[in-house]
Amino acid sequence: MVALGEPGYEQYLMDIQGTAFQVGRGKLATCWQVCEALNIREGHAYIQTAHQRADGVWVKGYWRVENQFSFVDPRIQRGNPDVDIGILISTAVGDDAIPYDVPPVTWGESTQLGVGDRVLIGGYPLGRDMFLALSTNRGIVQPTFYDGIVSAIIPATKETETRLIQISTISMGGISGGVVCDPTSGAFLGMVTSGLETAGQSMPITYAIPSEVIRPPTRTQSASWSRAPRYGANHFLQA
Repeated sequence: MVALGEPGYEQYLMDIQGTAFQVGRGKLATCWQVCEALNIREGHAYIQTAHQRADGVWVKGYWRVENQFSFVDPRIQRGNPDVDIGILISTAVGDDAIPYDVPPVTWGESTQLGVGDRVLIGGYPLGRDMFLALSTNRGIVQPTFYDGIVSAIIPATKETETRLIQISTISMGGISGGVVCDPTSGAFLGMVTSGLETAGQSMPITYAIPSEVIRPPTRTQSASWSRAPRYGANHFLQA
């Protein structure tokens, strides 16, 4: 547990590999590319949470990621690298000093999205660097949200693909696994997987997997997710 403003607080800002969202207590979904970036075998992968104490002080808690699972596509009954989904597992047991009080997402109906609909995307773009960019107010880790519209619905062209939501907003490294949500209700509509770059510059095009693809396999652990090899944070961190 580390309190904001304590000496050396910034030293506890770990390397942010991506964004994730909770689908069940201690079960967080993200992109498989984020899962692969984490050093789980060596015990260096963590979920970081923030909690405000009764005295108003914000503290950070770190929860070890203990396992990861890759997506098994129920349509073809095998692993599917064309769908960038993974899940990480943490025991996530809190105490009075710093409870684990991360809420699960509220599922929305991505099947109802159409071109022109407004959405928000949220996550941790630029990772750790985002929270050290200012000369003051440094080290305050919180998600950043972007406003955009659905600019296209991209259909699947083969059996191993799923349709994608194209959104007119910029995405940058660290926001992979971020949420796409309804700007009014906050309901979860999709997960950010990638963005478009030209000549090294981020373009206002972001791609997301719709929630109707993600929700069914997250309801179970063993039936729809296969254990990943033993090698390789809300957001994931790596020490």
